[in-house]
Amino acid sequence: MVLPMPTTDLIQRVLNYIDRQQTTIPELEVLRLVAMTCLHPQALVGLRTRDVNYEQRSVTCTYKGTTTDMPMTNAALDVLRGLETEGDYFFARDGQPVTANEVLEHWDALCIEEGLNGETEPTLAISKLRSAALKPYSETLEREREGEIREFHDQIRRGEIKFDFSKKG
Repeated sequence: MVLPMPTTDLIQRVLNYIDRQQTTIPELEVLRLVAMTCLHPQALVGLRTRDVNYEQRSVTCTYKGTTTDMPMTNAALDVLRGLETEGDYFFARDGQPVTANEVLEHWDALCIEEGLNGETEPTLAISKLRSAALKPYSETLEREREGEIREFHDQIRRGEIKFDFSKKG
């Protein structure tokens, strides 16, 4: 019987594998963001520079015909900032975005090399990585947002932010 791998171990093994590569591989960078954000690879492969709002700390992505703004952690935004874009795509080769199938092929190779395959499944489903990422992603977002709110309140207390309630409108 194979015991389930702790989620933080799975995420760390995936990130370590990606970090050990000699060059930046777009498909693996998609997997890095899957591990950091729990987003489906299909929602990330066509991500363009115009889809990222660094000020609002969000990305606009489309998955299964639905477009939505997703909040991003500071770490995920740092990854995007550090990527070299091709055209205006974050994850591209020869000017075209990589495909979800290409990302899944790299996922399969990563699972084989890292020994993540189970006895009953030839390759660990990408949904396991997404599930593993959900709790750390949510907790990180919550901590970062709480820090922003505290800083905003501190700025008000220090008088750095003032409100003018005399205007009606």
